[in-house]
Amino acid sequence: LQETWRKGKELKQCDGGFMFIGVGPDTQQRRGTKGVAILLSATAVAAWKAAGSIVHDDFGPRVLAVPLSVKDSQSDKRLDVLLVSAYASVSSAAAEEWDEYYDALSRAIATAPAGATVLVGTDANASIGRGRLGGPADDHAGAVGPFGIEHMNASGRQLRTFLETQKLASLASFFNKKYYGTWQHP
Repeated sequence: LQETWRKGKELKQCDGGFMFIGVGPDTQQRRGTKGVAILLSATAVAAWKAAGSIVHDDFGPRVLAVPLSVKDSQSDKRLDVLLVSAYASVSSAAAEEWDEYYDALSRAIATAPAGATVLVGTDANASIGRGRLGGPADDHAGAVGPFGIEHMNASGRQLRTFLETQKLASLASFFNKKYYGTWQHP
């Protein structure tokens, strides 16, 4: 969950065995800003507890990470997952704010156990285009697939560079679907 507008650090058990884990700024003004959270199902709560009930909420009000540990049902082998929730600055934000965001996101990803699957859910405030940079839009190599909005902005170029550096991919861009963006500048 991104842009929660909640303040401080939260860890709340909810009805049905769900767990709400959140972080935001110490104070909020007007309608609020920043804030991210992860809502775990009862099954995910068990996986979180199996990983030590760790919450990485010390990256600031824009990034939160929690490790999960599950067993592969076929091999009975332990599988580690790191869930990250992140909320990027708006595209017009100062370079320092963007640097803080990517630094926090890098530090969160670095908490993943060796061999873990890293899943990042983010409101990236970026348009990343399609296909490989410098290659045709239908090129499947790189962090961005052939589907999505063709437009790319400066925030999108920065995100693509980050994805490539971290060996991550924008999974939605590898699947054809009806909608890719949630907001478009008028």
